[in-house]
Amino acid sequence: MSDSSDFECGSLVFVADDFFELVNDPFLKTDKGTGHSRPHYFVIQDKFESDIFWVVPLSSKIQKFDRIVDRKIQANRPHDGLKKVKIRNREGYLLFQDMFPTKKRIFNGIQAIR
Repeated sequence: MSDSSDFECGSLVFVADDFFELVNDPFLKTDKGTGHSRPHYFVIQDKFESDIFWVVPLSSKIQKFDRIVDRKIQANRPHDGLKKVKIRNREGYLLFQDMFPTKKRIFNGIQAIR
């Protein structure tokens, strides 16, 4: 796994493929063999364990998640696992409902948000 030591929390990252192979969880958002290094993940450092990082998938499927959020609001259900954001002048959804903890060494390809 790559050791990317030069990133800051709040960076967009790609997760190394060997992490997904090791974890072997079909519910994690992966590249799906497209070769485009997707999805992007947003990194948040854990408040209590400094070597743990929470990795939050970032989706560009605005209309899909707008519909999901609207349905949840209409059904009076919580929708705080989905957060519409603007990063690098592009809208997206942070999928907090799909976030997972990991260590820094699994990050591959750092894109700092400026």
